Amino acid sequence: MGWVNRNVDGVLIMAVLRYVCRVFQFVLAIVAAGLYGIRINVERVSHPHPSPLWLFAEVVAGVSAITSLIYMIPSVRSFLFFLWDAVLL
Repeated sequence: MGWVNRNVDGVLIMAVLRYVCRVFQFVLAIVAAGLYGIRINVERVSHPHPSPLWLFAEVVAGVSAITSLIYMIPSVRSFLFFLWDAVLL
């Protein structure tokens, strides 16, 4: 009977660890989006159109933040979407 309790504890620990990692991913994505947004604003002041590279980085940071929020939903199995994570990397 002892192995059942260890298995449940292990699953709980992994779920908490997974959730903490997704929160960390969300925070980093928001920070990156903020920094890219500042850079785009500075570039917008000096040039009529910002660089497409900075705009692309801003979009990827936003999509990464949204993805991490979706993966925080307990019913979503994020391991099924590992290719999407690789695309965002």
